[in-house]
Amino acid sequence: MTRLKSNKEYAIKLVHPEFGDFYLTYKNTPVYNTPLTYFFSKNLSKVSTWKTLSYLEKEVSEIYKKLDNSIGKIHLSFGELNMNDDVDNLILDNTIFKQKMIISRKKYYFPISDITSKELVENAKEIINNLNTTLIEDSKNITNLLIDSNQMEKSFMKTFGKLGSDIHLYRKNKNFLEKFKDNNYAYLEIVDASYKFRLLKLKTLMNLDK
Repeated sequence: MTRLKSNKEYAIKLVHPEFGDFYLTYKNTPVYNTPLTYFFSKNLSKVSTWKTLSYLEKEVSEIYKKLDNSIGKIHLSFGELNMNDDVDNLILDNTIFKQKMIISRKKYYFPISDITSKELVENAKEIINNLNTTLIEDSKNITNLLIDSNQMEKSFMKTFGKLGSDIHLYRKNKNFLEKFKDNNYAYLEIVDASYKFRLLKLKTLMNLDK
């Protein structure tokens, strides 16, 4: 039986809490030991698309990994800003944007080094909740060891080692959540880009008509 060819296409979207939605357009080839740079744009006509969803899932994981290891970075492309445009003025009034923006060939880029995913945030919250109970149990075990000197000699390294490990895990996830608290973080997701984003363009036009 002949397998039907899918017309589905997918793209990688970056959602920024202040600047909105951007889409992966291309990535550069690193020179020597410089980080790989991923360029994201709001211009839908320049977006890179793929037909294989599994490949794109691996690509998203790779982006997270490279940024986490400081061997990758992201640039949001704002094109050529026109100072008479209300949107452009709004962006340039943003202090952080002005401090970090990069100007190359009269085009404006905003670098991003910290992104995460909804899944990682929820996972960190779950770990913290579980450790709240676990650390109480660790404390009880240590108290029992201090009372029973015979047991303390036998289980000292194991019990205190577990406590140290749990505290380290708690701090790691607590710091992570502090970094991305209040859902104020940029994250990636895979979106349907079939027929050159026709559905997305229709939704945009419908919202403009309201």
